[in-house]
Amino acid sequence: MRTFEDIMSKHPKETEDIIRENTHTNYRGQTTLSRDDLWAKEDVWDKDYEKVKDADRYRDTYRAVH
Repeated sequence: MRTFEDIMSKHPKETEDIIRENTHTNYRGQTTLSRDDLWAKEDVWDKDYEKVKDADRYRDTYRAVH
């Protein structure tokens, strides 16, 4: 079975070209999603994001107290 690491190590230039072709960036060079990208409407991670956000909020409060 081939892993992503195998493919990357055997075909670094080709892999980098594919990634570059499929990555959109804005004028600042930041990676972006276009408005019509299917992933832009994906909500499967929303609940996890809320958990992380709450955990970070707690962590900041903890740091302020200690």
